[in-house]
Formats: sequence, C-alpha cells, structure tokens
Amino acid sequence: MLNITQQPALSDSILINERNLPNGVVYRNKSKIYDTNYWHKFTVKNALNIDRDDLLMTLIQHVYPLDLLPTNYYKEQGTAYFLARSCGPAIEKLCFDNLEVKYPGGRALKLSIEIKFSTTKDVKINVSSNISTVLEKRFCTPTKYLNLENFHKDPELTEFCPLAQPKIMYFVLHLAQSLRPKKVNMANNGIKSLAPLETLTGHNIEFLNLRDNKIEDLNDLKALKNYVSLKELVLDNNPLCETVNNPYNYISAVRGLCPTVKKLDGIMVQKNFNVIPPVQRNYFCDSSGLDLISRFIEYYFTIYDSGDRRNLRDLYDKDAFFSLSWWYNSFQTRTTKWSHYKMLSRNIKQLSDMSKLSNTLFTKHHIIDTVFTNLPPTEHDPYSFTVDLIHYTPACAIVAVCGLFREFEEIGGVPSLTYHFSRTFVLKENHGSMMIVNEMMHINNAFKTQVLTAFNIDKPLWPSIRPEAATPSQKEEAANAVSRLTTLNTNWAKKCLEDTDYDIQKTLTLFVDLFKSNRLPAEAFAKTDPKPDQAKSLTSDLYAFMNPEKEGFNDIPKKNDKKSDSDVVNLISPIHSPRRSSPLLAPPPPVISNKNRGKNATNRNQFNAFY
Repeated sequence: MLNITQQPALSDSILINERNLPNGVVYRNKSKIYDTNYWHKFTVKNALNIDRDDLLMTLIQHVYPLDLLPTNYYKEQGTAYFLARSCGPAIEKLCFDNLEVKYPGGRALKLSIEIKFSTTKDVKINVSSNISTVLEKRFCTPTKYLNLENFHKDPELTEFCPLAQPKIMYFVLHLAQSLRPKKVNMANNGIKSLAPLETLTGHNIEFLNLRDNKIEDLNDLKALKNYVSLKELVLDNNPLCETVNNPYNYISAVRGLCPTVKKLDGIMVQKNFNVIPPVQRNYFCDSSGLDLISRFIEYYFTIYDSGDRRNLRDLYDKDAFFSLSWWYNSFQTRTTKWSHYKMLSRNIKQLSDMSKLSNTLFTKHHIIDTVFTNLPPTEHDPYSFTVDLIHYTPACAIVAVCGLFREFEEIGGVPSLTYHFSRTFVLKENHGSMMIVNEMMHINNAFKTQVLTAFNIDKPLWPSIRPEAATPSQKEEAANAVSRLTTLNTNWAKKCLEDTDYDIQKTLTLFVDLFKSNRLPAEAFAKTDPKPDQAKSLTSDLYAFMNPEKEGFNDIPKKNDKKSDSDVVNLISPIHSPRRSSPLLAPPPPVISNKNRGKNATNRNQFNAFY
C-alpha cells in the first residue's frame, strides 16, 4: 500500500486548515474541491490511541449521508492520513464545522485537507479484486449463504469498506451478485440506508438479516418491495423497533412492505395476520387498577346474588344515576319472560313515548336499591365474565363487565332463564373506597350456545384476573419458579402449569393437593427422590408461609384445611409470578376486548380470562 506521507504533492495543491479557513479558501477553490480527477489528502492530527476503523467510521458518520470514501490510510506518530476523491460536499461539511469532528469520549478530532494532492493517474487504487476475494471467503456455496456481518472488520480487507456508507454498500453488493446468494447476513454494519439492497433484486433472496444496524424508519423497507422470494427477515435491535408501539402494528407494517415474509425476528408470523387482530378477553388500561377492580367485581356481584340486595345501597353515591336497556331476540328463546325488564328499559329505539325517558332514568341510591330489590333473584357465572377497565386514576374509574346470569322464580329455587348482561360502572374515590356514581345495564336473552356453556364449572371461589405467561421465555421462567418452590423437575412443573393455564397460584394449589393425596410419582421430583422427611419439610415450609405465627413448622395441614392451600400460594405468587417484558416476543400481542370496539391496543396488558 502507498505511504502517502512519502508521496509528493502537486505543485498547485491547496492546504485548508484552521488558520486560512476564515479567509474564503473554500469558496475560491470550490471547482478544485469538486474535481473528480484529483485525490485530496486528509490529515487527522490528534489520532493517538484511536484505531483505523473507529477513526474513519466517526468521520463517515459525521458527514452522512454525504459520500466520503477513505483509502490508503496511514498512521505515523499519532497523526493519521488518508486519501479521498469525489467528496466535495463532505469537504464543505467538514469546513463548515471548522475542521473539527467530535469523537466519542469528549475530545475533538482536528483535521486539515490538502486539495488537489494528486491526480488519479499518479495514484491508482483497485480494491475490486481484494473485496471479491473476501466475499468468496465469506460465501458458503452449498447453502448459498453470504455472511457480511461486521464486514469492515474483516482482517483480509486492505481498505476500509464500511457498508454504512451507501456507495461502498452498492459496490460490495454489485460484486456479490456473481455469487448469486439466497441468504444474506448484513448484521452489525451500522447501516442506515437500505437503498443499495436494490442491487440484489431479482436474485431470489430468501433470508435477510439486518440485525443490530441503525435503520430508523420502516419505510426504508420499500427497498425490499421487489424481493418476491423473501421468507425470513430479521430487524431486531434497530432504532425502528422503538418507534412501533406494539407487535401487531410492527408485523402489519413489515408485512405491508414485504408481504412474502413468513418469519420475522425469528418468530413465525401468523397466517392472515392482516385480516383480524388476535382477540384477548380482558383489557386493563392501567394494571395498577387490577386488584381494586377485581375486588369490586367480586364484592358487588356476591351481594347482588345474595338474595338481599339492600346492601348495594352503600356502594352507590347518594346522587347516583342508573339506567337499564333491554333487547329481546325472538329467534333465540321463545319462552323468555321479560316483562320486568321491558318495563324498566330506557332503550330509545324501542320507546314509542319519549316522555317516559325521564321515568326510566333512576336517580338517588335508595331508588336504585328499590329497582334492584324488585328484580328476580339471580346467579351470575363469573367464569363467563369479560372485564374492560376503560379508564383509571386514583380518583375515578370506568369499568365494563359482560357475562351470563340466570334467574330464579324464588330464592333457593330452581333456575329458570339464562340472560346475557353488560354493565358499565363509573366509579369515584370516596374516603379510600370506590362508589358508583353512574351505571348503565343492558340485558338480552342469551344465545343457545351461551346457555349450553354457562354454569358448567362449580365456583367455590371467585377466579382472579391475573396475568398469564404469554411467551416461551415467560413460561420457562414460570416452570423454573415452580420447580424451585416444589422440588418438582422442570417437565412435571410444566405439566402442572399447563393444567392450570400457567396460573402459578392454581399450580401451587394443585401441587399441594397432589402431594397430600400421594398422587405424584417418584420421577416427578428433581434429580433424586425426596426422602419422606424432606417431603414433609417441604409441605411444612409452604404451610409456614401462610401461618408464620405458629411455632410448629412441622405440623402438616390436614386435607380439609383449605385456608392453607390458598394462603400459601397467595404469599408466594407475587414473588415468583412471571414478569412481562417486551421485544417482539416481549412486547405481548395487542390486547383487544372481546367486543372489538376499536380500542387502541397500545401498551395494553394481557390478563387471564375469568374461568
């Protein structure tokens, strides 16, 4: 390689430095700066302890998207030199910045540029053969796989060839065409522009890895619109990933530009993903309201079904509003007795006399209490519930609850009819508790399919609305947590979790039941079989979580001690429940309520259904 410090400069070369820069030297010699027949010599004076790649990449990124293609790099006693041509705009950019470029760490690189240093005839540079040799070394012929990861750091390259520079990327991909690759890995190259990828159009590229680059806009993927054979695309760890607020929008945007992609960031993309978004049962706009709303729903419907609804009065503000609407589908159930609902209905579409609107808007908590008291006894099926927390602050909340309930002719009698309901509560804070200030209730007769599935599960306890493990990594984390708590091996921990839909509370309760009834085989436990005293100690330790005030930790609870089973898991689960994270795996799928009411799925949390 040419040592440019020993190469004599042309007699009419012009030196631009910090001293003559203010004197208009750039303006007077602009034609020479833009003359492509000459090499210009760049000198970086304070380059001590900076390697070639870092120095040149810093300069290239400083002038981006302008072209600067350094060649013949040479370093001597802390001063670096290189040549470049066809870089007039980049030179003007550097001069505009007073020939200083900030280097990571705080110091500034100080430059000088010698314009018209040498002609292209005097200094001839041909890097094509060297790059072609490196490309052949990086190409796997049997799989048609071209590995361009960290290309500029290949030790066999004689010149600095960063693919972050669009012209260099064009040039390298042009040379790579002769290899006819099917799979290309371009990770870790600092790439910002994908326009040069158009060079490989028509070569039936099936796999493209662009991980760990600097691609900022999804619209840059338009360069791949003619990649008709592209099946797998990797984009993670690019700035564009941070601009998309949920996985559904991310996948939709990528599929819109690259419709043939079937695997994105290592994840198989669902077929017909653009047709309809995945539906989730519950929606909570703010997870901090989860416990409060869960307790409210359990308490409210327990009282409503108790047979004495007078206690509901304390849950309503003294000036609360309540209205009810009723809709009847005659094709579903012909024997429905619905007169008590029709009489109270404020359904404007069905009212012939609008003067009755005020009569069916009930105000004051004692009047609302009277309305509920006059309705037939009911039983709600909590396993049919769907819950949408639409708005939540410490001062107020709006929650919608849908599900099924059945009526009784009398308290304790035989159930007669099954209905579907939708109730929307507006709650306000009142001395540490929530009170209802407005409620809308809608009732309609249940569909036959709903009637068949309702009340098929005994409900000794109200189910909780807890986050479920949504990703493989979270499921693995849950299995490890259960294994640590119970000494079950991982496979058996996963079996128990699968039986409880990855609800750790239910899993630990299941384990305690199986253990006490001696239904766990020896091979269920990790590595070695637990000795009887070890097993006894394990159950006692779990029991100790729930009864810390008791001195005898070796007192194993009896089979009918339900309190021990539930309390122990309540104490353990907040510590060991799987955490939520958010890449494509980790942002969880967008959560849309079962009613598909067009809610924005941004940053929604996914919650277990009521079982």
